[in-house]
Amino acid sequence: MVPLRGTLPRRSTQRFDFRVWGENRQSAVGDKVTRGDARPTGRTARNMTQDNPFGEVVYSYSRKQAIEDGVLVDLTEVDSIKQHWKHPFACTSTVWAIIETALHQPGQDVSGICHDISTMAKLAIRTHQDADQTRFRVIIAARTHELKLHIGPGDTPAPVLTLMLPNED
Repeated sequence: MVPLRGTLPRRSTQRFDFRVWGENRQSAVGDKVTRGDARPTGRTARNMTQDNPFGEVVYSYSRKQAIEDGVLVDLTEVDSIKQHWKHPFACTSTVWAIIETALHQPGQDVSGICHDISTMAKLAIRTHQDADQTRFRVIIAARTHELKLHIGPGDTPAPVLTLMLPNED
């Protein structure tokens, strides 16, 4: 948190100075402004625009890159996922490891496991309709697992679904 220091009389249009103290305890004196409007100066002002108020992006990692790297596994083309969901659907590599482990047991297949996951997720969504994520339990190959389903924007503003363990983001 950056403390701001300065004085501004109430209901006044007088000018005031403000000081911003950084984490290294060096101070920077701001421009004189009126009516309390703070204008960024220096390096920060050059990087900020009306379209990009936070400045340059330092680093980004797209959903597409995560799928290519194996961090996410795309399940959109699985038949039962196509039947249950209209948005792109992926799971984290840890959830995929649970599914792969279950596949070694007799009578288990990806479509059936995804059907069970989707059914339990939809039941949980009915009770938490306003949330962008929901937690639920599902039995996969005779073991109960707690999972979390998140809906939000992907690489574009269009919604995507991501299945993960409760401790993952």
